[in-house]
Amino acid sequence: MAENSLIHLLDFEPENVTDPLMRGFLNIDSNYNLLMKARELPCEENTDELNQAFKRYYTELQLINYISHLINHYSRDFYRKKNREKYFYVFAFEDESLFDSKVPPNQPGGNTVGEESLIEISSLLEAIQDKTIYEALIRLTDRQLFILNLHFVYQLSHTEIAEKLNVSQQSVSKTIKKSLNKLRNSIVYGGK
Repeated sequence: MAENSLIHLLDFEPENVTDPLMRGFLNIDSNYNLLMKARELPCEENTDELNQAFKRYYTELQLINYISHLINHYSRDFYRKKNREKYFYVFAFEDESLFDSKVPPNQPGGNTVGEESLIEISSLLEAIQDKTIYEALIRLTDRQLFILNLHFVYQLSHTEIAEKLNVSQQSVSKTIKKSLNKLRNSIVYGGK
C-alpha cells in the first residue's frame, strides 16, 4: 500500500500537491530533491530513501504535536492548581524572629508579612518539572519564553498576546511555532 501511495506521489507534479502534510514535506529542499531523484531513477533504493525521509518527517511532526500538547497540559494543570489554591499561599519569612514574637504579626507592635513575601509560580520555567523540557526551555530567547508564558501559563489567545505586545497575530503564531520547533530540536537532538 505504501508503494502505491509513493507511485501515486511520483505521478503528481510537486506544485500540484494539495495535501498540507505532503506540501510541508516537499517544502524541505532535501526531501524535494529525493522526490526528484526517485522520479528520475525509480529504483527501490531511491524509493526507500524517500520513504525513510518521509517517516522521519512524520515522526518529527508527531513529536512537535506531542510537545505542544504536553506544554498545554502542564500549563492547564498549573492554571487549575493556581486557581484551586488561590487563597492558600506559602509564606516565606525573611525575618525568623516572627516565630519568637508573642504579638500576632498583623497587630500593632508585631511583625508584618507583606504581599512581597508570598511565593507564587508565574512562569513556565517554574511549572515544568521534567529536566529535559526545562533545559530546552532555557535555550529559548526571552521573547519566545515570554510569549509561551502568556499563551500556556496565562491562557491568552494569539490575538490577545498580539494586542498586548503591539504586534500582529501572525507574528505571535510564528513565534510560538518557532519556539515549539526549537524545543523539539533541543529535546530530540540534545540542543545540537
